[in-house]
Amino acid sequence: MDSLNEALRAFLVGRGFAIEEGGGLVEVWLPASDRPSISSLAEGYTLCCRIDADGRTHHMANRLRNHQYLEARLQQTSLYRPDLDLVVYNNNDDVVAYGLF
Repeated sequence: MDSLNEALRAFLVGRGFAIEEGGGLVEVWLPASDRPSISSLAEGYTLCCRIDADGRTHHMANRLRNHQYLEARLQQTSLYRPDLDLVVYNNNDDVVAYGLF
């Protein structure tokens, strides 16, 4: 076990969690009715999905770990949904957060 896993294990055990040896799978469910309401974005930030991108380059393209054809490759997959490809911009139109679901 690497030191990060050991630190995480110690942290969790120290807060009362029990970790079964040989296990490792944790399954957690949250009923939809218990989900907290979605907070609004702070002033100066805008959330949009790829459908609303207005011709902008994909927010994950041209970064160090992704190539310029990222969006075309995403659209070739059967699971990609542009409505679940989310990005948050600030007032300067800079990407400040994104999530691909």
